[in-house]
Amino acid sequence: MHALEMATTAPHKKDNLGPARKNQRKFMPTLFRFVVTLAVLAGIVYGAMVALVMFVEPKQTELSVRIPAEKLNPQKP
Repeated sequence: MHALEMATTAPHKKDNLGPARKNQRKFMPTLFRFVVTLAVLAGIVYGAMVALVMFVEPKQTELSVRIPAEKLNPQKP
């Protein structure tokens, strides 16, 4: 080993990552996990809406509402 390499590495540390940082490298970062979760939920909602459009047929019926004549032509006092 050269003198410059020996000066930059500490003899008591095998690597620069501590035990907490080693565990973090095994898992996804929190923001990325959140974005992936939102994307999966949005895909499920979008799929449900497409399924409703494709498979559900709405019933068409006539609707009539009686409006009293007093409301159509109110009398002026």
